[in-house]
Amino acid sequence: MNDIDHYLATVQVLTFNPRIRGIPRAFKVRTMQWRGALWLVTKDVGAAAGWHPDTFRHRRLEASSGGVWGYAMVPTDRGKHMMSVVDRHALSSLLAGSVSRQTRKFRCWLNDLAEVEK
Repeated sequence: MNDIDHYLATVQVLTFNPRIRGIPRAFKVRTMQWRGALWLVTKDVGAAAGWHPDTFRHRRLEASSGGVWGYAMVPTDRGKHMMSVVDRHALSSLLAGSVSRQTRKFRCWLNDLAEVEK
């Protein structure tokens, strides 16, 4: 577990639009700042990257140390919910090996978020 556990997040919603034929929508990705790093809600990231929900669970176990994953209380329309979050840097390296067009575009968008982090 990470110190971000039980952290009540101030959420900023960003929009990722892959602009790929056959993907008719933009994706909302909830983000939060914590200790100078940008963290993203894994549920939103999975949808934006075009991954099946189980993909994150498998990749999380394989890829990263516990310090880059955590849980945060995220306010939603139906109240506060505990959600899994991932650090932007760790996520970028996790997506590096992907071959899907949508995932590659998402990784480029993610790398551009370095400006939001500062």
